[in-house]
Amino acid sequence: MDAATEAIAQACGFNSASGLGDIDTRFGCTGCGFDETIPPTDPCLTRAPDEVDTTWTLADLENTVTNADTAGGGWVQLTVRHLCAGSCDALSVDPAVFAQFVARLSTRAASNNTTVKTVGDVIGGAVKPVVPVTTTSTAAPGPGVNGVVIRGSRQREPMASRSAGPSTVSVRTPRPSAR
Repeated sequence: MDAATEAIAQACGFNSASGLGDIDTRFGCTGCGFDETIPPTDPCLTRAPDEVDTTWTLADLENTVTNADTAGGGWVQLTVRHLCAGSCDALSVDPAVFAQFVARLSTRAASNNTTVKTVGDVIGGAVKPVVPVTTTSTAAPGPGVNGVVIRGSRQREPMASRSAGPSTVSVRTPRPSAR
């Protein structure tokens, strides 16, 4: 994400936006640190690990949380796009693995190691009104082309966050796949 993309998120009325691949995991970003600060230095570019996909295991999910705890705490956002068992797209997580992870987070919450919050609770600020459309919608860029498409309405996916000691982990709530 760059300054222009951050400006678009702000202009659309969002209180925050996250990057991806900015937290140290076995998948990359070695030496980047294990968490985002609370409050984040830049709410419109919060640091987060790569998206959770079919290559992530329960141990990977747990390690992302415990590494933040061990490093002294902070915020870790986990982005999960789809829950799907079987032959699914690459950005899927098996529902059984996700359920085990949520159960482990619940156990941590019961022992006062974990607090579940929404991203809005972590970021704060008033919910801003929907920004009216002043231009027509633009067709999405073609395959292999990055771009931002501004549409007439905003759709916010619910987020759940987890706090371990002084650490907070957010998990984007996925919708079950229609497969």
